[in-house]
Formats: sequence, structure tokens, C-alpha cells
Amino acid sequence: MSKHIFVDPSLQTHFDEKGYVTVDFLNPEEVEALSNFYQHTTSSEMKGFHASMFHQSQVYKTTVDQHIRKIVGAKIGQYLHNYYPLYANFMVKEPGKDSEMKIHQDWAYVDESKYSSLAIWFPLINLSPENGALFFIEGNHHIENPIRGMGIACPYEHLEKRLHESFLKEIPLKAGQAIIWHHRLVHWSPPNLSNQRRIAATSILVPQNVDIYHFYRDFNWPQNKAEKFLVDNAFFMNYNIGIRPEAKSLGFVDCAFPKITEKQLHNLQRKEPTSLVQKIKSFFRL
Repeated sequence: MSKHIFVDPSLQTHFDEKGYVTVDFLNPEEVEALSNFYQHTTSSEMKGFHASMFHQSQVYKTTVDQHIRKIVGAKIGQYLHNYYPLYANFMVKEPGKDSEMKIHQDWAYVDESKYSSLAIWFPLINLSPENGALFFIEGNHHIENPIRGMGIACPYEHLEKRLHESFLKEIPLKAGQAIIWHHRLVHWSPPNLSNQRRIAATSILVPQNVDIYHFYRDFNWPQNKAEKFLVDNAFFMNYNIGIRPEAKSLGFVDCAFPKITEKQLHNLQRKEPTSLVQKIKSFFRL
């Protein structure tokens, strides 16, 4: 894990251990301004969970992307060394049971043997388990499965029940606070059962001057093979999800990865408790 991602050494230490950090990102005036932008830009009614990058209107997707990337790009240097926002979008949960985001890992964007790509995600309202908070498995970024993308199986899916029972941790966030996480970190978000729309903004962050990749596997292909594409900064705002990309193919790679075991996750969470309280918590968690 790189030791030179975060400007603040204490954030770097927390990230190395847990795979994420939280920071104060937008002030109340900036939260209100971005909320107003969403309200004035988004006109169509939606249901469940929806992200602006999946919208049918290219103009809308591009407008949102440019606006959020400008905000993130102006601030991210306070926290990260030499990272930039690759693309950005709104992630919204309308009230209702159909707004759950299932347990998953994010796509891979860079050569993870050398670099780390990150997500930054910041809500425009205070989060709670009732309105769609985020839950993470702390530390699972240490388990490497560097080929992730469309059609590629997640090696954690078979543990879904146990992940909910023992491993997923809620990360409390207030409006304007942000969480920055490694793209291998497993996360989940429950449905929004409140009576208020949950709006969050997010951006993909990558190191300056590195190649960007996208991995794709057709469901008719063998499960252990995915196609690797070299893409540019404009790719993701123009990509039709689920269709083989129109980009430079670098050939096929092995995407088979052993299913994660519950023991592996317990071992991650047992690493060197630093206090008696933590040792007691670790004991009773097993």
C-alpha cells in the first residue's frame, strides 16, 4: 500500500489500516449550492437508486460530471498528493424499499500492483441507516483481487449473510463530510426508508499521469477471462454499461479469484489491537 497518498500522515495511517478515511469536505454554504444545482439540473422523476452517469441524456451526464469534478478538483489537493478526479456523478436514493445498493466492490481503474485508485463520496444530507448510510468491511483492501469490472464475479458474494451479521460497519457522515476509500473495499448501502431523497455526490480519483483501464467480461465468456482496455479520461461519460467498450483492447487477462473465506476476514480484523478495550472487542466479535 502506497505511503504517499495522503498529505496528512494520520490519514495515511488510518487508510493503510482500514482502507478509508473521513474528512470535512464541503461547508454548509457549499452543500446548499450543490443541492440547488441538483434540484435545478435534474427534472425527471426517478425511482429507487439512480446515478447520473447512467442517465440517458449525454448533456445531463456531462453537465453533472463537469460541475462536481470542478468542486472536487479544487479541494482534493488539501488531502491527496497528485490525484485528480477522473469522472463524477450524483448517486441518489429515492424513498422506498427498492433503493438498496447490494454488497459490492468498485471497478479497478489502475495497475493496483503499483497504484491505488480511490472514491470520494459526500452526502448532501445527514446520513442514517434509515436513509441509506454507507457500510464497509474495514481492511479488506489488503486482500488483492485487482481485476474488477463489468461481468466479473465478486469473490465476497457467497458470504453476503455473514458480512451483514459480523463484518459490515456503518460509517456515520453528516452533510458535507466525505469518505475516501480504496476501490477494493467492500461496501453496502441499505434502502432509503425515510421520506426524504438522499442525494450524494461522488468522484473517481486516480493518480496523475498513469494509464487508466477498464475490465469487461461478456457473460457468454469463460468465467476466468476478462478483456482489458486502455481508456482515456472521456471514456466513462460515454460508455454504454454492459456493452463491449469501443477502446484499445490490451487482450485477455485471468480474472478468476478464489472465494474469500470468513477466516480471512476475521484475521484482518484481529490484527494487533492497540488497547485493552480493542482486545476485548476483538475477542467477543469472534
